[in-house]
Amino acid sequence: MGENERSDRDIRFVPRTVRFALWLFALALSMKIFAVYFEGDARDVFRGERSAQRRLAAGAHAWTEISPADLATGTAHFDGEWAFVAEVMSALGYAQLLREGGVFDANEAEEIRERLDDLGDAMIAPEARAFDAAAWGSDPLEDMRAGQIERPHAGYLSYLALALTALRVANPNTRHRELQESLIHFLIDCSRPVGGEVLPSFPNAYYPPDNALLLGALGLHSREFEPAIERDFQRAINRFVETSIDEDTGLLRHTLHRRRNWLRGSASAVSVYALAYADLEVSRRLDDAVREQLHHHALGFSAIDEFHAPGGRMDFNSGPVIFGWGVSASGFSLAGARIHGDEERFVGLSVLAAAVGGARRGHTQQYALGGPLGDTLLFAMRTATARSTFGEAE
Repeated sequence: MGENERSDRDIRFVPRTVRFALWLFALALSMKIFAVYFEGDARDVFRGERSAQRRLAAGAHAWTEISPADLATGTAHFDGEWAFVAEVMSALGYAQLLREGGVFDANEAEEIRERLDDLGDAMIAPEARAFDAAAWGSDPLEDMRAGQIERPHAGYLSYLALALTALRVANPNTRHRELQESLIHFLIDCSRPVGGEVLPSFPNAYYPPDNALLLGALGLHSREFEPAIERDFQRAINRFVETSIDEDTGLLRHTLHRRRNWLRGSASAVSVYALAYADLEVSRRLDDAVREQLHHHALGFSAIDEFHAPGGRMDFNSGPVIFGWGVSASGFSLAGARIHGDEERFVGLSVLAAAVGGARRGHTQQYALGGPLGDTLLFAMRTATARSTFGEAE
């Protein structure tokens, strides 16, 4: 190659390199500006600033009436399940704010308690139970009342138990008190005959994250209402740790199915949240594993990997998985970050949620792409603290 040809090639190559570098710089700068723009709101939420908490509550108020038709996932099961979970998350978020205190005045707090009872009605309505009844071939509340412990319906009753127990803590005079007590004792009875396995969410489907919510309900009920069940609770949580948490990584198994025994960020992160109602130390250890092995931070953004190792597949539970990090895992991890005092991770995850969900700033905190499940899930995760879940700071 002649000297002139080499010179011409270098001249053509340099501008492309410069343009690419400038493009990367502009992208990085834009991301940083975006992060700074939403950082202040995230820090206000983390530190419990009253106006920020009220914006979260106002955003969730838009989803007080949720039906499966609002989800449109393409399957009747997930439409029903996600509508129910959105009601659960909305109830948990409101109950957490009431327990935290200082957010609402007396009249507003009474209105929230009434709203919680209305959410309780919605969570036990036939429409809310339909997805679970279709999977089991029997109605969960009818099986509970009949004492059918071989059909524990953990994919529905665990969520209902935690929501109603948190509701009762926030509103001791709730009209759902009798159902909540019956539900707790039914789930204890279901747990006693179990050997080394967690309760099935659906027939032959064993999902530890659903059982984490059950443990949250049992732990909260034991501390607040019935210390006599402490022994049953301790036996259940010890078995859960032995069977469901991977010894090498400290992460939670998504399922106990042998062929799909993945270590998933979404499973671990939502269980960090649920277990905070049960045992802060178990929750903290699991959160440490999530932070150390799955967390990434750059340019003001944080994200959580969905899968600990290659080979996992995106599904309804994971939500979108982008370059390995999971939308659901990152959203759920907001709770662990706030409960266990990691402000920088909370801020970074909040910035990511604002970017992915299309946050709307104003007197409410909603997301253009959130819908009922996304908005209510982030409401519950962002209002969770050690005090609002366990009842005391770490």
